[in-house]
Amino acid sequence: MFSDFNKTDGSIIEANGNRVEVKGEGKVKLRLKIFNGEKNEIIEVRLNEVLYVPKMNGNLVSIRKLAEKGFKVKFTERACMVKKGNDWIIVAR
Repeated sequence: MFSDFNKTDGSIIEANGNRVEVKGEGKVKLRLKIFNGEKNEIIEVRLNEVLYVPKMNGNLVSIRKLAEKGFKVKFTERACMVKKGNDWIIVAR
C-alpha cells in the first residue's frame, strides 16, 4: 500500500474535534478507472505526503493539498471533480 513510508509522530483533528494520532507518512499508488470520453481506461495516480492514521475509519483527500499542487476541485450537488490543466482527471459520484 505505502511506498517510501516513514514513521512520524503527530496528530490531526477530525471534523468532530477529536485528536487522532498520525503514525507515519509516505506515498500511495492508486489504480483508477476513468472514462476518457470514448472508453473506460485504468490509470495510475501517485499520492505523496499521505498520512497513516490507523484509528481513522475512512480515507480523506485534502482539498487544500490538491490546490497547493495546482489541481482545481469543483463540487456539484451530484459529484466532485478534480482537474489538472485542461483535463478532468477524477470524477466521483
